[in-house]
Amino acid sequence: MARAGHALAWLGVVASWWAEAPRYRAERWAAIWNLGTLLVLCVLAVRVLQGDSIVDAGVTFLLVLLVNKLFNRRSSSDYQQTRSSPSCC
Repeated sequence: MARAGHALAWLGVVASWWAEAPRYRAERWAAIWNLGTLLVLCVLAVRVLQGDSIVDAGVTFLLVLLVNKLFNRRSSSDYQQTRSSPSCC
């Protein structure tokens, strides 16, 4: 299951390339992204409590946060944060 989540996250990274200001308005989607991120956190916490690997859950959540940040970027500092995120792992 973790591999499928990682593949979906990387698909989101690629899809975020086309999420620029004229086509995509981040303000409209901010609440949905926040709720979705919270939902993913809760699902991953339940999976860890059921015995799944905490490392897989952490990597999956990091990828979800990365995709969230890419879809909601507004300035050059957002790009810098996404470049430094993978080095945290």
